[in-house]
Amino acid sequence: MTRKPPRDWLDGDLVVLWEGAPRLKVCAIAEVIHVEPKDSHGDVHFGLRYLTAYFANGPTISQLRADRTLRTASFLKTGPAGTVFPLTRPQAARLVRLAERAAGRPVAARRFSRKASTKGLALSIRQPWAELILRGVKVAEFRSFATHKRGRVMLYASEGQGLREAREMKRIRGRRLPLGRIVGSVEIVGCTELGPRDYAWALRRPLRLRRPRRPKNQAQPSYFRPF
Repeated sequence: MTRKPPRDWLDGDLVVLWEGAPRLKVCAIAEVIHVEPKDSHGDVHFGLRYLTAYFANGPTISQLRADRTLRTASFLKTGPAGTVFPLTRPQAARLVRLAERAAGRPVAARRFSRKASTKGLALSIRQPWAELILRGVKVAEFRSFATHKRGRVMLYASEGQGLREAREMKRIRGRRLPLGRIVGSVEIVGCTELGPRDYAWALRRPLRLRRPRRPKNQAQPSYFRPF
């Protein structure tokens, strides 16, 4: 459980588990198997599947702080404790490599490339913006965080709407816009930083589904796996 989950985590993402005081060391590797929506208390519950047994001799805090790549990792800094800490891609690759040494075998066949795979992913967009993407009118998605993913993603028209979206919906005539459905797909081809917590994701080549599909899995505010 955490109150500050990563914005774009997904089923299958790797998690390196850290043992707290007094041992302060990496103790196992797991993967995310499901992420639940935020509950009424503001907490997000998530499930993990262990990919390794407990590491009796996992990398310690002193070893990690001496590592050139990992010494700036947020979970190694002194300060208030947390539950889930972000890593850069080089930090993640290095930490998994050290953890695999402790396991004595490779357990994470994942590649930490700059361009992450989008296979099987959907991106949640409110209406009427999803419709404008499909029409080729909206060619950028503005978010408060960057994305390294490139390639085609399914386009999910989320059910939630704000006042601005409701007003824009009235201006689009000739089509009743679906909500809570996969309505098509689009390619993410780039990401530009516009300012602090302000990014534009470049979108190209949208494709519309003839019949929108309801996802089987719980939708998330950003990326998620619908099927």
